[in-house]
Amino acid sequence: MSVAQQIDQTSEARFEEAVQRELAERRLSALAQAVREHEARVRAQIGGARPHDALLHHRLRQILGSR
Repeated sequence: MSVAQQIDQTSEARFEEAVQRELAERRLSALAQAVREHEARVRAQIGGARPHDALLHHRLRQILGSR
């Protein structure tokens, strides 16, 4: 295998990793959005966030880096 072929394979592997990472980030973002929407609906129904829901959302924001 030539050096050019090895470089090409490495580039393809890195590209595939980047694509998979982007997909995972989009899924996580969609999940976070769904949680925020759920939180808003529940808060509107009961007049405020329940303590365990507020804790979950606080933790989610910490994990996502949007404290």
